Amino acid sequence: MKITLCAVLLLLSTFSFAQLTYKSCGRVYDAESKKLSKKEVRALLANRPELLQSYNSGMSKKNIGGILIGGGIGAIVGSAAGAYAADVGFPAVGVALGVGMIAVGIPVRSGYTKKMNRAIDGYNGKVADNSPISFENLSICANQNGVGLRLNF
Repeated sequence: MKITLCAVLLLLSTFSFAQLTYKSCGRVYDAESKKLSKKEVRALLANRPELLQSYNSGMSKKNIGGILIGGGIGAIVGSAAGAYAADVGFPAVGVALGVGMIAVGIPVRSGYTKKMNRAIDGYNGKVADNSPISFENLSICANQNGVGLRLNF
């Protein structure tokens, strides 16, 4: 009985339970490290509407923030190039508009990773970090009394 129980616990500790992995820039990978398209991720999350809403919200924040930041950079460069070509003074309006767009775009874009991670962790069945009990590690240890299993909380 002890050998069977130890074998089952050892096998359970070696399995990876994460089906999806989130990497930077909105990329999601499956267990075989194959990149999934946005359409495939949405299909996987379709039966969990709260997770799908979190994923879609994260992608929207990423896209809107990127558009604002890119538009701000474009406004700064465009107004500076236009002022240089027309041989006029400092383009205050274009630069102010660009800086404003960048200032708004950075906080909008910065929160998307949290929403994406929440959706992927929810799909993988992970609980929130504020859980009172978490099992971190199951390992085999040996000492003067013999061989045993060590469970770290």
